[in-house]
Amino acid sequence: MAFTDLGSMTRTLALQWASKDDLFLAALRRDWKRCFPGPVSDHSRPWSYSRNILVIAVDSPLHRKEFSFLEPQFRQAIQRLFPEAPEMTIRFRVQRTRSEKEFGPRRVPIPLSGNRLEKIEEKARKIAENISDPNRREAAYRFALVCLIRGEALGFPRESSSP
Repeated sequence: MAFTDLGSMTRTLALQWASKDDLFLAALRRDWKRCFPGPVSDHSRPWSYSRNILVIAVDSPLHRKEFSFLEPQFRQAIQRLFPEAPEMTIRFRVQRTRSEKEFGPRRVPIPLSGNRLEKIEEKARKIAENISDPNRREAAYRFALVCLIRGEALGFPRESSSP
């Protein structure tokens, strides 16, 4: 007994039943790397689209903050690739965007020794000293400290593994 190729029939039914939002999201997911080549597409992907709200999943709070500053560029790039797309609101959501099959298991954090942690805290304080407002200085210190501990060190080389 032979089976019929259901691919074209399934595609036809999906196109008939899918909403315009679903079709736009599928096209955006398909062309995401072309729309945003390089690191942006490595750390983000379209998550949902409904009622002119596009939710983009990013893989860390740091990327959410960084990409939120680039929202106008996201909008322009999407409009360039999809000129028929309506005006939309873009929101960013921290969500795992990569699978372990694609990029291997997540990094396991290495515990920091007291001496190494003190050096990292000192670097974070030096970065924060450049901020004149005391409230923002403390926030800058915490932000720099988190980045340095995670190894995403704002342009600084990683600490050597020797004690």
